[in-house]
This record gives sequence, structure tokens and C-alpha cells, in this order.
Amino acid sequence: MFRFQKNLDVEEVAVEENLSIEELNELIEEIKKDEEEYAKVVAERKLRRNNSIESFPLRKLIYFLSFYITVRAISSAFGVTNPFRNNKLILAEAKKKEIISELEDKFDTEIPLENEDNYILLSTVFSNDNLTDKEKNNMFGLIPLLADNSNINKEEFYKTLKNLDIEYTDRPDFMSDTVVGVYFFPLHSINIYVDEKNSSSGEILNHEIIHSMYTNISNFAMPHFLCEGMTELLENEYFSETPFLEVNNYIYEVNFVKLLCELVGEDSVLEAYTTGNMEKIYNYLDNIYGTKGDAKSIILRIDEIFNKYFDSDFSFAKEELKELIKKLENYFIKTDEEKLIGISDGYSNYDERIGKNAFYYYENILLTATYENRYFVYRDFLDNVGILQKAYFSKELKSSLDNEKVLLKSSTKVG
Repeated sequence: MFRFQKNLDVEEVAVEENLSIEELNELIEEIKKDEEEYAKVVAERKLRRNNSIESFPLRKLIYFLSFYITVRAISSAFGVTNPFRNNKLILAEAKKKEIISELEDKFDTEIPLENEDNYILLSTVFSNDNLTDKEKNNMFGLIPLLADNSNINKEEFYKTLKNLDIEYTDRPDFMSDTVVGVYFFPLHSINIYVDEKNSSSGEILNHEIIHSMYTNISNFAMPHFLCEGMTELLENEYFSETPFLEVNNYIYEVNFVKLLCELVGEDSVLEAYTTGNMEKIYNYLDNIYGTKGDAKSIILRIDEIFNKYFDSDFSFAKEELKELIKKLENYFIKTDEEKLIGISDGYSNYDERIGKNAFYYYENILLTATYENRYFVYRDFLDNVGILQKAYFSKELKSSLDNEKVLLKSSTKVG
């Protein structure tokens, strides 16, 4: 989960961004009003999901975006040092070699040429006094993630690493006890909420760090299901010991992202998540039928249902969710002669079908959400059909599988 930061250190931010305290105070007052409204909404709706975000009113969001862009322009004018421009390193070669030599000594390893820029980027944490030594060293676990995505805005991530703060703290009273971690943007602060129910703080922290890595002003407005589903899927593929099994966080968001990967390709989905530009996905789907705007309206409507439906005791838009998922299926079967075998048809010969088209597997997982006891039905589906083992983004995970031939572990029991 990520949210805008409420408690600003005005003097620190003013120095950081070369602005007057008066200018920042005006913005803070506006944000505080919206945060109070947000707290009331959260308390009333009693959110049931592990992570959630409430969007600001459009007028406020436009105001904030304009302010943020102005801040960035002023910072550049004052010569704020950043060794990256977008995703390109602009350090002098001598300085680059000096940093790499120091890192090789520190980690007692030879850094591959293709990963030198990524190591230099992550070495920024050593000048961040907010983080512990363990937290700083753990950041280098992001190297494979950086290496597999050439679209990451390293200039933005450098700023995040320079200022990132991680705090293990009690959950605020107004926040649902299902919220276990939050990334506050744009002040780069992570809160992990500690209680007796929270036994997987490492996974939660990885999820929030991935948020910090990808969240910037360009992709803030992307569909929520894509934001959270992609973040959780990346955590699974790069950090989890069970990368193909999702039983705790964002079950349906993750599977919807996988369904999109089957529809338009994982490269397009990763690019959209990284840059915030969904047009390639919308255009790809619209071109299948020669329509304009249909795909966007379907996906945005599904996102609305995700944001409301799962917090409302299943009283919202069950049939509409089914209908929208079926519309996405039509895009897929336009180029596939086979018809869908669904839950209602039983599990006979399902293994063979999934071996041909993983799309159908994810579609049926999404359809389990239309049952009142959705998590029971979801687990029953996994017990009977199995856990589909297919990697989308981690090159290392892909190389450990025959990813051209989808593998199905049909004997796995979820319990």
C-alpha cells in the first residue's frame, strides 16, 4: 500500500526542495484536510483487504501534481546532485570505477559490468542515516529486479533511496487492522505495523520497498489492481520461497495481472506498471476488434469493482464482475478456437487445457471471487486443479522452469 505523507518535517523539506516554509505550509494545510476525510472513510468502511488506497479529490490531485512538478523544476535549477538522468548513469568514468572498487571490497565479490550501474544506484543507501546497516545491505537484494527491467526511472529511485525511512510501529487507530504496511509518497517513508497477528514482516517490507522502487509521479494514477497486483507478483517472483502460490495478499489482483500478461504479454504489462502508461495495453486490446476505448472502460470498471466490491460483504456488482471478466475472455478467444472449461464444468481434463492456455486458469480464479465464501472456493480450486507454475518477470525464475511448457503441480494441497 502507498499513500501521501501527512506528517511533514517542514524545515527539512524546505531545505531539500529549496522552497520557502510558507509555500510548503500552504500545501500541508490542503493535504491535512484530505487526510482527515480519508481517516473517516477508512473507519466507516472497515476495510478488509491487506492494503488499500483512497484517491484524493481530482482538484487536490491536480494541485499536488502541479506543485510536485514545480518542485522538481526548481530543484534542478538549484543544481541538486543526482548521478542519474531517468535510467542513465552520468557519473564520470573515474568516479564510477572508484565506487565499484569500494563495493567489490565491501561485498568481497566481482560486480558484473552489466550490473555496475545498479550497484552504484543502490549504494546511495550508505549515505542514508535513516536506515540500519542490515536494511542498507538488504537493499542489494533488488539487483535482479533492477537488472530485469530497463524502464525503471533510476533518477527517481535514487531520490527515494537517499531519503527512505523504515519504521516498525503501532497501527493508527483509524486504520483497519488488515493494513499491515504502508509506503508514504512522496517523502519516501515506510511504516510496518507490528502486532501479534503480523508474523511475516519480511514479506511485507519487501512489498513496500518494491512500491518505493516503482512509485513516482508518472505512474501514480494507474489502476489500483495493477499497482498492487504487480507489486505483490514481483515480491513473489523475486523474494518468496513459494513464488507461484498466493494465499495471503492480493489474490485476485495478482491473478488479474497474470491474466493481462496472457492477453497482451508481460513486457507490455511491466512497461505500464513502470511508466504509468496504460495506452499500449488499451490499444492492443482495442485493435483485436477494431474498437476504440472499450478495453479501457472495461479495465477501469473492473478496477472500481476491486476497490469497492471486496470491502462490501459481497453485496456489490457480482454479476457485473462476471460479465466484465467474460468480456476480457472474448478478447482472448478471438484468436483461440477452444472454448472455456469453467468451474461449473468440473475439473475433468483441466490439466490438459491449462497446458495450452494459462488464461483460462486465471480467469477461473477470478470467477471464484463471485462466490460468497470466495476464499474457500479459491482454495478448493487450487486443491483440485493445482498451482500453475509459470514465471512472468524474473529471468532467474524463468530459467528454472521450462517456461515454454506450462508446468502444473496438480498434487499440491493448500489446506
